[in-house]
Amino acid sequence: MNRQRRVIGLAACLLFASACSSKEPASEGASDSATDAAVEAEGARPPQFPATPPNDAERSPSGLAWQVLTPGSGEGNPKMWDTVTMNFALYRPDGTELATTASAGGVKPMRLNNRMFPGWREGVATMVPGEKRRFWIPGALAYGEVGAANVAPEFPLGPLVLDLELLSFEPADDLPKFPADGAAPPPNARKLDAGVRMVRLKRGTSKKRPKKGSRVTIRYVGWTQDGELFGSSDLDKKRAILFLENAIPGWQIALPQMNVGGSYRVWVPESQAFPEQPGSPQGDLVYDIEVIDVTPVPELEDAAPSGDEKPANGDE
Repeated sequence: MNRQRRVIGLAACLLFASACSSKEPASEGASDSATDAAVEAEGARPPQFPATPPNDAERSPSGLAWQVLTPGSGEGNPKMWDTVTMNFALYRPDGTELATTASAGGVKPMRLNNRMFPGWREGVATMVPGEKRRFWIPGALAYGEVGAANVAPEFPLGPLVLDLELLSFEPADDLPKFPADGAAPPPNARKLDAGVRMVRLKRGTSKKRPKKGSRVTIRYVGWTQDGELFGSSDLDKKRAILFLENAIPGWQIALPQMNVGGSYRVWVPESQAFPEQPGSPQGDLVYDIEVIDVTPVPELEDAAPSGDEKPANGDE
């Protein structure tokens, strides 16, 4: 039973990075040893493929490489937020098996979204139903290169190999609409630091606000400036929970100005979002954020300044 739980737990982490987040940076050795211990129960498989992409592999500008193992018979490619059904097996380049459809609990429909690592997302979005491919994924398009910080120890760093079969997909029909003023903040938007702008959509129900050292629960939707949806807690069917200091810089600026129970629209310039981070949304971004709850963390709160002093957009 313990062996089965370890394998299923690792598979869940590999599929969904947000399921196994870590506050503390992980050293290269810690990451490798944790993953090696988790897969030891399954055992290493001998390599059944080249450790690096062969010369005849197709490549994308991002560095993703692949070979088609079985052509597909279906039509169309899944897009972000479509529901996809897949079979998969994930390996280290030396053939060590990390996770499979079976170890993840069997075939299950899932959203094609940012909870999949970038190389997986990019790859499946170019496939047709019935197609099987082998992908060689650089570490930068997976969980990070060897030595990367802020990666949970469950995640294998460095390049990975993914065998993927797209069984089917269903187009999304429940996506939130891009707001009319999403492309640029209106004149009445409140000016915050570093070019961040904010408008209140709904008055807060409490004076409590996020501050350093507190655990923040929110609902959010995020779009690029040209209206492409890249994130939604509702579509993920879970509220987002984060520590303020771990958020992107634009959120660190805006969230302390929000009251619990309030909803806000925030325009974040690229410099305060994900600059030069492959696989993350690029350019200026706009978010709709509702603050659900703020929970103090006692050991961190003593050194944190209060966030309740000034009203935000007239909430108080």
